[in-house]
Amino acid sequence: MSRAKFITLGACLALLACSDSTAPPIEPSGPQFDMAGGSGTLHILTQSDSAPLLETLQASVWVVRGKKQRIRIRYEADPNAVDPEALVLGFVELEFDKTTLETLPGGVPIADGDSVLVSVTVHADSLLLTLEPTGLTFSAAKPARLKFRYHNANPDLDGVNGVDPNDELIRTQLLNVWQQQDGSGEWSPLANVKHGLESRKFDADLLHFSNYAIAW
Repeated sequence: MSRAKFITLGACLALLACSDSTAPPIEPSGPQFDMAGGSGTLHILTQSDSAPLLETLQASVWVVRGKKQRIRIRYEADPNAVDPEALVLGFVELEFDKTTLETLPGGVPIADGDSVLVSVTVHADSLLLTLEPTGLTFSAAKPARLKFRYHNANPDLDGVNGVDPNDELIRTQLLNVWQQQDGSGEWSPLANVKHGLESRKFDADLLHFSNYAIAW
């Protein structure tokens, strides 16, 4: 899936335009996803042209109920660095507590000691993830924890006039982690999300697997 982006426009963008009278109006351009069953357009962030390569586009692990585990995908280290490992930065990290796993797709309960093959797939240069198996559910008390960084994203978020004040307004006021219902339906923003503005990282609680993206 190539450099795609997304949004629900309407009143939010009107407020942004009013908040900076010197900035040009936000006029999203480039590839877009229509929100199935909803209104507006989703604008998914993309990797910057200068971003390091990722170590892999897919990672899988057998997650066992009763054990703490994690999956992560990082950027490749700079081969010219004196200490390459010190400069390796994370992109995606998925954490499971001992009681996170709850039901298999279809609703079958997962017992202690049972395992599920979990996969994280990164969609080429987009900040879009597919977490599988779709429909796997997690405990509300101990949800799966998604850490999703965008520090290497293309800074021209609206695709208009290069990097300008509108892009920072979008980043600080509209950017969020969105999920796609059942992996193919309507997109909606996650509610239980912490946005680290300085670290450019989202921490989100997940109750099930689907497609997830950093977008506006």
